[in-house]
Amino acid sequence: MKFKQSGFPIDWIWQSDDILRRITQNAGWLLSGQLIAGGLSFLQIVIITQVLGAGGYGIVAVVIAYTNIVYNLVDSRLWETIIKYVPHFQEQHDDARALATIKFCYLTDFVSALIAFLILLLSAQFAAVTFIKDAGQTQLLMLFALWPLLNAPDETASAILRVADRFSWISYHRVAVAAFKVVGAILIWMLGGGIIEVLLLYLAAALVSTIISLYLANRALAVMGLDFWQDTPLKLLNGHYRELFRFTILNNFTATSQTLTVRIDTVILGIFSTPDIVGVYELAKRLVAQFNIIADPIYTSVYPEIAKLLAQRNLSRAISIQGRVSRTILLLVLFICGSVTIVSPWIVPLIFGIDFADSATLTQIMIWRLLWLVMVWFQAFMLGMGRVGQNTRLMWASSLIYVLLLLLFVPLFDAVGAAIATVLQGWTWLLFAYLTYRQFRTSAKYLKNGHHANS
Repeated sequence: MKFKQSGFPIDWIWQSDDILRRITQNAGWLLSGQLIAGGLSFLQIVIITQVLGAGGYGIVAVVIAYTNIVYNLVDSRLWETIIKYVPHFQEQHDDARALATIKFCYLTDFVSALIAFLILLLSAQFAAVTFIKDAGQTQLLMLFALWPLLNAPDETASAILRVADRFSWISYHRVAVAAFKVVGAILIWMLGGGIIEVLLLYLAAALVSTIISLYLANRALAVMGLDFWQDTPLKLLNGHYRELFRFTILNNFTATSQTLTVRIDTVILGIFSTPDIVGVYELAKRLVAQFNIIADPIYTSVYPEIAKLLAQRNLSRAISIQGRVSRTILLLVLFICGSVTIVSPWIVPLIFGIDFADSATLTQIMIWRLLWLVMVWFQAFMLGMGRVGQNTRLMWASSLIYVLLLLLFVPLFDAVGAAIATVLQGWTWLLFAYLTYRQFRTSAKYLKNGHHANS
């Protein structure tokens, strides 16, 4: 069956285009895995909220949020470093440097995790008093400080699977970890466990995730012919360290700003309200996150293709692909947002109980943040154009505005204020991204040359 070249947004899926077909296939693998993992995650949320109640769920949310913020302050966004530099060295037939880059990323992962662990231990009591308002919860924060160490190699290992085009393996991995969490949640429910048991479950899940990722990554490296570790000393990267560190550090700043976007609302809400209110808010946030799962498959699939096109100075082709992706996503997001807004008041209390009834209103508000997905590929475009610094500045501007909005609205409206600030942050980033991208499109310099400007 032939599809007319009508320009209808969904056409891009069906056109005989190698790049779009790869994006669709890879995103399809990831999305199918995400949907299954998302369904399992939803089941886990239902069980955990029933076990802990709003207050206990709020405490767990604050512990996880604080741990993630500290970890990301010292962590680096190394999966993008892997994707950028490993193919670069392989194209130059320099497999030894490609593997040395992977070794460098693993080492950086471990050092970052160790620093985060020490900071979390030393600041546990402060965090308990400030964000949970209970010094007795210090031990919970000290226990969960182990999470960065258990999770450290996971990001680099997952990036190797992306470079090796093993997107189906990534899906299997995510489903396996999600299934592990569900089984653990069921056991906690049956045995009458509480907050400590839930945190232990998440620590165990991090360890399982890392073990699976490392196993799959080693298999992928063998397929790629990159399994000769002893012949790849880090000194092979001499002359490249400055570029590697610059790219990694700037991406670290970007990742930190993204963590602020994802976690800082929970921490600030903890300062101005109670664990019960935090629990109600966190449930709404997690429900919205279930629909946000389309972001990672699309971005993960688009980034390598955009990077290749821009490396070939084929900017017009990259722009064409990005436009088609955006139009398709817009239709999908509008359908999701409208549907969730309508059904939330009935579905949320029915599934989660009266203690979480207020989560329905918060879900109706926060679901509209998903409009940012229309330009989910924007960061891939910026990195491919070599505009790492500008991308970092945009992310930080959006995140700082978010913090200011939270500090303005949360003291006045509690969880509703946090929900409003969250939506406005997403829309602010979308506006910044659109204006920046439009500037590129109207610039004859970039359109003609596909020039990689300095950041």
